[in-house]
Amino acid sequence: MSVKYKAVFRGGKLFAEYENGVLVYLDPEYVHQPARSELAMPMVIRDIGEYRSPIDGQMITSRNQHRDHMRAHDVVEVGNEKIGGITAARENAAPAVDRDLGMAIKRRIEEVRAMPQAQYDNHVQTQAHEHAEVAALVTATP
Repeated sequence: MSVKYKAVFRGGKLFAEYENGVLVYLDPEYVHQPARSELAMPMVIRDIGEYRSPIDGQMITSRNQHRDHMRAHDVVEVGNEKIGGITAARENAAPAVDRDLGMAIKRRIEEVRAMPQAQYDNHVQTQAHEHAEVAALVTATP
C-alpha cells in the first residue's frame, strides 16, 4: 500500500505534513486565529418588514427592493445621506447666502420672542394645523 505524502511550507519553513490526507505535523509556533469571529455562526440581519411606499403607494417587500425604489425616485433616507455630497454643495454656496440666511433666522427668532403670549399661542396652533395638513398630503393611506 502506497502512502500519499504532502508537505506545506510557509515562509521557507515546514508548516504542516499530511499522510493519506491526515495531518501528522503542524508547526508548533502556529497559533490559530479565526478569520472573522469566534461566533458559532455568521451574523444574519433579517429583512425589512413589508410596507407601502409613501412616494407612489407601491408595496416594498425586501431590503433590496427598498434600495432600488429609493434609487429610482432619487430620494435619500434621513440619516443615510452621503456627507461628501453635502460638503461639496456647502463649499459651492456663496458665503453671503449663508450670512443672509443666518441673519433672517435671527430676525425671525427675535420677532417670535417679541410676540404677545396670545398671538404666540395662536401662531403655534396655526403652525400645528398647517403641519398636520402637510403630513396628510405626504403620508400614503393604506
